[in-house]
Amino acid sequence: MSAQAHGKAKKPHIQQEFLERHINTKSVNGSLSDVSSGVFSALWKDLLTGSSKDVSAQIFGAPKGTSHELKPGQEASLKKPEKKKAVTEAHMEYFREIKNADISPRKQEDQAMEQKVEQIRIEIKKLMNASKQLEATFKNVQIEQKVVKAGRYHETLLTFILSLVRSAKVKMEEGASWMNVSKNKKQQRQYQSMAKKHGTSFTLNNERTAATQTG
Repeated sequence: MSAQAHGKAKKPHIQQEFLERHINTKSVNGSLSDVSSGVFSALWKDLLTGSSKDVSAQIFGAPKGTSHELKPGQEASLKKPEKKKAVTEAHMEYFREIKNADISPRKQEDQAMEQKVEQIRIEIKKLMNASKQLEATFKNVQIEQKVVKAGRYHETLLTFILSLVRSAKVKMEEGASWMNVSKNKKQQRQYQSMAKKHGTSFTLNNERTAATQTG
């Protein structure tokens, strides 16, 4: 056997002696001073083979039960600890409140806009239904159905239409009034002409007198 191979064969033994001396010198209050060499041999074997996953726990007395490995006969549980679940729900509720606080003003603005647009639409509809002339003039304006998801565009458009309908209504009323005045003036001219031509026989006629009074 070569010197190199011989050195490798002795290396575990040398490391074992070093570990024994190290543990003996670093023991707390001499609690490990009387540990037998058989225990060290077993520990050393575990270190070399890697069969022990909690050597430090065996030496230093680390608390058990922290591993997530299942023991024989133990059932797997996917349920999280109640304390952690409660904290998670509290956080979720906190974020929901923040989100709702941000959305609430926006939702109120949307509702206010929908109400305003609906009021304008209803007013246009009333004006058009009250006048056949207006209804015929704005027959292509679609205002029968409520606006869905009303926005600034709908408010501007319907406000403009409402102004047109109101303006048309005023002009139509003025036109009707002018026509009545013109009609009355024409009737008056005709009456005066006939009275001048026929004299009192025309003006004292009962039927014409009644017509003149009502006119």
